[in-house]
Amino acid sequence: MLSNQRIAKAFSLTDSQAHEIVSALYYAGFIRASSRIRAMDDPVLRDIVDGLTMREILAKSEHDVEEHFLEALAPRREQVLHFDVTLPMARSGAHCRPEP
Repeated sequence: MLSNQRIAKAFSLTDSQAHEIVSALYYAGFIRASSRIRAMDDPVLRDIVDGLTMREILAKSEHDVEEHFLEALAPRREQVLHFDVTLPMARSGAHCRPEP
């Protein structure tokens, strides 16, 4: 179970520092807190954090970040059902004019 005490110990923080960090993350919507601390299961938020981490911490270029997310979409595109539709051509003339 993840708690303020475990966070404080893992990152060499005081209990009050860990509590402040967890509170800030909770109020920002990054985590849920009940009997234990859990990350929010929000794919958009996860993508934002991943993008910022890649740019700001890993110093990846915008092109590299964009490629990362496009590659992540590739498996989803393969699973999409594709089909062709053939529409007959309408002859010009009587079929195109409204009846009086």
